[in-house]
Amino acid sequence: MHAVLVVAVAFALYPVLWVVSLALGSHSTPAPRPIPWPEQVSLDNLRGVVLSSGPGGGWLFGRQLLNSLVVSLATAAVGCLLALPAGYALARFDFVGKRRGTALLLATQMFPAVASAVPLYLLLNALHLLDTRTGLVVCYASTSVPFAIFQLRGAFETIPKDLEEAAMIDGATRLGAFVRVVLPAARPAIAVTFLFAFMSAWNEFILAANRPQSASCSPT
Repeated sequence: MHAVLVVAVAFALYPVLWVVSLALGSHSTPAPRPIPWPEQVSLDNLRGVVLSSGPGGGWLFGRQLLNSLVVSLATAAVGCLLALPAGYALARFDFVGKRRGTALLLATQMFPAVASAVPLYLLLNALHLLDTRTGLVVCYASTSVPFAIFQLRGAFETIPKDLEEAAMIDGATRLGAFVRVVLPAARPAIAVTFLFAFMSAWNEFILAANRPQSASCSPT
């Protein structure tokens, strides 16, 4: 059993070691060997990435890092703001098309994000948002909103309706009960959903790579 675990760990760590070898190797390093570790350790590759300059002479890596941070925060904020009322409606109300709408949201999670690359490209091109941060936020939010809706729907379903009914008996409106009772009770779930949406946008690469991005708008 231990031998199997050792083989599994080695198999999982091999790509990581290969990436580290590429990062620390020099341009003159020969082709990768069975054990991917450079003969001469060099930091030239890391310096080339971190210290490179953009077309305008600015710090390219810092600009791209800022773009990633801004886009990820905006994506998480937009995803949560759109998912909060939608998740609450699915958890509390019965309306025509609820089951079909829920099934449609679930169906969007069955396909990888790259499957929507072409439609999103055409949409952003029509809206003139291809080389903008707003365009990236639209792309990332299209994949994070359905997930956030399901997360928050489950959180709202765990909050007793009696709390809202008691607030409305005391004179609160439905919106007031939602803001003053439901949202404070769901803060942990909202924070987790925000974090997951942020991480999803931060780690996304395919959707950004498939769009023409200038140095001022490209993420890391």
